[in-house]
Amino acid sequence: MFYRREHMQDLGIDPNEVIKDWDSLLDYGVKLKEKGIPLVGHAGSLAQAIINTEVEAGNSIYFTPEGEPIVTNERFVKAFTIAQKARELGLDGRIGDWSGEWIDGLNKGTFAVQFSGAWLAGFLESWIAPTTGGKWGSADLPAGNYGSWGGTLLAIPSQSKNKEAAYKLMEFLAKNETPVIYEFKENAAFPGLLETYDEPMFDEPMPFLGGEKARRQWATIAQNIKPITPYKADNIARAVILEQALPAVVEDGKDVEEALRDAEKLIKRRMRNL
Repeated sequence: MFYRREHMQDLGIDPNEVIKDWDSLLDYGVKLKEKGIPLVGHAGSLAQAIINTEVEAGNSIYFTPEGEPIVTNERFVKAFTIAQKARELGLDGRIGDWSGEWIDGLNKGTFAVQFSGAWLAGFLESWIAPTTGGKWGSADLPAGNYGSWGGTLLAIPSQSKNKEAAYKLMEFLAKNETPVIYEFKENAAFPGLLETYDEPMFDEPMPFLGGEKARRQWATIAQNIKPITPYKADNIARAVILEQALPAVVEDGKDVEEALRDAEKLIKRRMRNL
């Protein structure tokens, strides 16, 4: 979780107080609202953070190992309820991620918190908001949750005439410390290769993040993330949940449990074509 330092400093708030739990984060949002500052760009980002990081052991994000949708379970109810509460309390700026307004907001500090993977620090510094150095901090998610957000996917097309060579290249890029560290240094692509975490750069202060040793924080998070096995219908479920059900709740005020039940039915219907 990335946060703007000036907003916490102006309120005299310790980041560790804000991340005790999700209610503490919303309480911070209420204090920010009194100063006319949204907590997040969009309330839906709160739901997405919970959905992605509080996955039950053995499940994928949206399914059981047997392929049964789990989008009506406690995790999704909690995620949607918190997002709905944030909107009802007026704690978001109604700004969609990756929009021009969102990029402008990251530059100006229009909103106080942005959920993302470690890669966002590199994006901020290199092209999104390069003039905001020192204004950002990095913190764990509320309630001590760990999770992955984004990442790099490598694939070999079925039409490839050099599948074996392509696989060897993928292995070299993903399992060899030299290219992995190079990508991290040059492009802020945080490595999933655990063997790289003893590199000295992980303990170096990051000026863009106010001198924090954030790389060490991210390494600790990565070492504590529980692996999640993807399911073949994840993209179907993701689209239904994040693009239809969540907006129905946040934007239109639909009942949380009703929205999730309807989403489950729609996911099952769309899975028939798999």
